[in-house]
Amino acid sequence: MSAGLVFALACALLAIVYGAWQSTRILKLTEGNERLREIAAAVREGAVAYLWRQYKTIAVVGAVLFLLIGFFLDWASACSELPGISPCSTPTRSRRPISWRSSIRSSAWPSAPR
Repeated sequence: MSAGLVFALACALLAIVYGAWQSTRILKLTEGNERLREIAAAVREGAVAYLWRQYKTIAVVGAVLFLLIGFFLDWASACSELPGISPCSTPTRSRRPISWRSSIRSSAWPSAPR
């Protein structure tokens, strides 16, 4: 393995460890008072509605592209396009719960601007 590849892998591993440490540290903090939890629930509800709309749009565009590529080029190329659709939303789905839960905790910090 080249030195550059080892360095890149080490940096990636360090980033994963740092992210896990920060997530656990922040999620141990208090969620704040009842009013902050109500606001967070409303923001979460709106974000979920927006993201579901976005996922539906990606699915429709992906299906249309799949059919167009399949009919006008070949079905092997169309099938190779399918794995590219799913990763569009995977990172968003995995980070979303952490960001929602951490945002309310950071708002509840005593030093947070009011």
